[in-house]
Amino acid sequence: MSLNSTASSSTNPSGKSATSGLSDKVCRRTGKRTLRRELSFYIIGLTLVSAFFYTMLLKFYYERGFAETTHITLRVELQEFAKQYALDPSTPLPHSQVLHMRIDDWHTMPTFFQQQISKEEIDTGEVIDVDWSPNGHHEWEGVRFLVGQSVLLNDGKRLYGIIDHKADLLTDIEKDEFDRLFRKIFIVGGVFISLMVCTVWLFNRRMQRNTRALSAWAESLSMENLKQDIPDFRYQELNRISDQLYAAFDRISGLLAREHRFLRNASHELRTPIAVIRANMELLEKIGYSGMIERPLERIQRANKGMQQLTETLLWISRENEVVPKVETVHPEPLVQEIIEDLSYLLSDKPVELQLNFTEALQEVELPVTPLRIVLNNLIRNAFQHTQEGLVRFTLTPDSLEIENQDNGLSHGDSEDSFGLGLMLVEQICERMDWVLEIKRRADGVTAKLTIPVA
Repeated sequence: MSLNSTASSSTNPSGKSATSGLSDKVCRRTGKRTLRRELSFYIIGLTLVSAFFYTMLLKFYYERGFAETTHITLRVELQEFAKQYALDPSTPLPHSQVLHMRIDDWHTMPTFFQQQISKEEIDTGEVIDVDWSPNGHHEWEGVRFLVGQSVLLNDGKRLYGIIDHKADLLTDIEKDEFDRLFRKIFIVGGVFISLMVCTVWLFNRRMQRNTRALSAWAESLSMENLKQDIPDFRYQELNRISDQLYAAFDRISGLLAREHRFLRNASHELRTPIAVIRANMELLEKIGYSGMIERPLERIQRANKGMQQLTETLLWISRENEVVPKVETVHPEPLVQEIIEDLSYLLSDKPVELQLNFTEALQEVELPVTPLRIVLNNLIRNAFQHTQEGLVRFTLTPDSLEIENQDNGLSHGDSEDSFGLGLMLVEQICERMDWVLEIKRRADGVTAKLTIPVA
């Protein structure tokens, strides 16, 4: 085993967040789609379509109502005159500014009527409507609305009737009233749309307030507040979801509690035999022993040290209370070198080269020493254990440590389990401490990068 120590400048990589937020994961999975937004689109879309057809329907019936009223008026006039004519053929034809009648003589009608309605059309007996707007439908000037129909009298002659509504005969007040009634149709449609939009907005606002409350409550669930009453989220569906979340979290908390009890009890039980082995090993060192058993005893001592570290890690992780570890002043470079030296026995009789690339002038920092030692011990131990031949490179910067092993021998460097239980424990510690641990697997080894945000 050879040891090369070099100093090199490193760039501080921007670390990712230790744990991605639940909302970020949901957004990546569903994009920007939300239940409230989709429901709003459907309701507003239906509102716009309904308002459009409703407005067009009102406009149609408004115009049609005026036409039907004129039809009925003309029909009543024709039928009433036909009755009078059957009793007295000399009954004079009614005439006014609006109503025009002729008996069996269409050609005596005003020229304008004959231009708009042909004799063949009116002889059919069907009601004929003519909307004449010489200056467009938005201008009153010159507008005339004609309704024509003919009926057969009792003597076989044909009675022609025309109702002629001239817009020029209306006063400005009457025209404005007509336009005002017409505009009311679109005002009603606009009011309908506005009311629906306001209703959707109010519903969304109330729904958003309650869903956010549910989300905040779910994110705040912990072992400490699990026994508190579940809040009321107003809607039955949200309350059902909260009940299911609570039940699921309660089951998970029970499993975690049993796991913590097992780890704590197992670790405590292991500490006694480990301490006994260590005490007897120290006693043997004081008494002295022959060279024949020296190597076996060294292996026992190393295994004992590894078991002690593992039990301390399990005990620290299984603590039920989230007590903040004691923060001490740490110099990163001596700490890493100390741990490398303590674990160097794992590289005995292995053709493995160590490279230490430390950034110059590393400053002392305030860090929780206990979890930091546990993490570094596990990472370095795993790198040494799973490198049979090749290179282990350490790159230390002010806020990160990168451990890269290149294994040229027949090892488990490319296996999914190459870092074993130690990596799982390290990940739990990093998650608790909000540290970032990145593991990159390669064909010839693994790169582990620990990033600790430094204030």
